[in-house]
Amino acid sequence: MRFHERQRLAREQEIVSVARQLLASKGYHDTSMEQVAETVGISKATLYQHFPSKDDLVGRLIVEHLDRLLALLDSPADGAAPVERLAAALGLMVTVHTRGIGPELDTNAGAIRALVLDRPACRERYERVVTRLAALVAEGQAAGAIHPGLAAPVVVQAMFALSCAAGVVRGQRGDALDSATAGESVVRLFLDGVRRLPQPPSTFLRAERGSREGEAGATIAKTAGLS
Repeated sequence: MRFHERQRLAREQEIVSVARQLLASKGYHDTSMEQVAETVGISKATLYQHFPSKDDLVGRLIVEHLDRLLALLDSPADGAAPVERLAAALGLMVTVHTRGIGPELDTNAGAIRALVLDRPACRERYERVVTRLAALVAEGQAAGAIHPGLAAPVVVQAMFALSCAAGVVRGQRGDALDSATAGESVVRLFLDGVRRLPQPPSTFLRAERGSREGEAGATIAKTAGLS
């Protein structure tokens, strides 16, 4: 690799590193390209030579985040159960949102989700991550470790939402809540929620079931002319 190419890549990595720090502290909407350029110590014109827009820069960060997730999900299981692998993936996601690119870069957030879906490199990786996670949920259900009544797509999206929640809480409380505590709380909440436990339906589920049965009964009665 030529010297100028190495220099370009080093500068680009510096830009990405600074952008990650600014996004984590300020958020997506309050971070500007001007701030990134000023912090790096380059002109905006030079910055735009590397990344034509803020979305291009954020897209690069998302690609790196998704690549780390895929590397974890594609690594050999080494005897780890599906639930343990899901917990490890969630732990990485939480780390990204509490110490990395920040809560506003959750892939469920409106603007960021659109950014992911509009960029082939981001979308392809995001869909692979979702597919891998859903497969692990199915494996866990087949093994009897995850409740069979949980829809895999819902579990996967809940993981993204929980990782974002950890970043939001950390951002609101600052140093009062360290990243490790936030991550442990989220992973514990997730595991307690998906594990198959020998317990009766919750009050909410019983009420919901009763409501549906009531609605069904009312419909039948109306159809039969009894109401």
